[in-house]
Amino acid sequence: MVDISDKILYSEVKAEHTFLEMINAAVSHELRNPLNSLIGQVCAMQDFFTNFKQILESMDQSIIKEKL
Repeated sequence: MVDISDKILYSEVKAEHTFLEMINAAVSHELRNPLNSLIGQVCAMQDFFTNFKQILESMDQSIIKEKL
């Protein structure tokens, strides 16, 4: 009889390691894309509000009060 328990154990550990790598890659990818999207949207909003503030500061305050 040949003892192959070490080979079976090695194969199981290797399969588990491969499975964990796949899970980590998938989770990392799924988290990274939405976070990058949110960061981009926040940057765009900051630019918009900075420009909007500059426009309001350059306008006559009485015109702003009339419009509001």
